Amino acid sequence: MTPRQDMRAGIGPAFGLNAAPSLSVRPTGQARLCASLIETAAPGPLGQEVHLAARDAYFLMLYLAPTRHADIRPDGSRGPERLFPRRSACLVDLREGAAICLRQPLRGIAILCPKVLLAGVAELSDTGGALLRCLRGRIDPVLAALAQALLPGFGPCRPGETALRPIAFALCAHLVHSYGRPPPGVVRPFPGSGGGPRQ
Repeated sequence: MTPRQDMRAGIGPAFGLNAAPSLSVRPTGQARLCASLIETAAPGPLGQEVHLAARDAYFLMLYLAPTRHADIRPDGSRGPERLFPRRSACLVDLREGAAICLRQPLRGIAILCPKVLLAGVAELSDTGGALLRCLRGRIDPVLAALAQALLPGFGPCRPGETALRPIAFALCAHLVHSYGRPPPGVVRPFPGSGGGPRQ
């Protein structure tokens, strides 16, 4: 599956879920944030491999239940198994793709955030930037609350895009403000430093 096909189908197929509930929202500009509700069964004794194609985007997983998985390195070897608590988050740059091996059932919201979308949000802000630092199992109450706000978007009576747009924008803005840095040559205050004009 190509990255473009994957964006249309949602992220579910990468987890072996061809019919995972998915949504696509345009928070600002033309780029869309794509999200899927991921609910996998218990993997076999060897685990379940998940491979995410390289693309110009970040991958965000918001965990709705605790689980365990391990990174798969570029050479195919596996890193140590780690616990990812409920209400935690992982954020990965998909510049070179990514892969993990699930060791337990997974329930979470998988989100593809195009870098052009984050850049547009960053342009509206005086802090942070679109270059995000990666997260591994970080407890973030704001992201956890936004995950709960997104959940109705996967249900049978899902709200329209107009209702989901401010939630998606808030999620992108939080990533930019809390975990972003500006591109080289652009000076902005760090979050919490009191603001100030951009240079």
